[in-house]
Amino acid sequence: MLCFCLMVLVRQEASPAEPVANPAAPFFIKKPSVQKLVEGGSVVFECQVGGSPKPHIIWKKSGVDKSLYKSSPFANSLAYKKESGECHLVISMTFADDAGEYTVFAKNQLGEVSASVSLLEEGEWTSWP
Repeated sequence: MLCFCLMVLVRQEASPAEPVANPAAPFFIKKPSVQKLVEGGSVVFECQVGGSPKPHIIWKKSGVDKSLYKSSPFANSLAYKKESGECHLVISMTFADDAGEYTVFAKNQLGEVSASVSLLEEGEWTSWP
């Protein structure tokens, strides 16, 4: 069996050096909240981060980088508005195997912060506090 793999790297060009007025390690303004999985539905994890310089954002599910994880044609969508610090992970069509723990990482030169949240199946959702 022959397997072809494709890896796409996106490089963001640095803007001219801007002075950082108040340097700060990343921090959460709003952490993501637990979501209920409804098969065939969509899920949006939202959070908001701060930090200076603006942090780089990575979402992972069970340790797997979600920016590279494409389990179906209903791909994940990642959004990060650096101006406001708003971050979104959207799963446009959920399946049972999407349930689990998701972690968002925010990192800059001064530090890193993370927050974990669950996508719960129906049975887990009804017993969740």
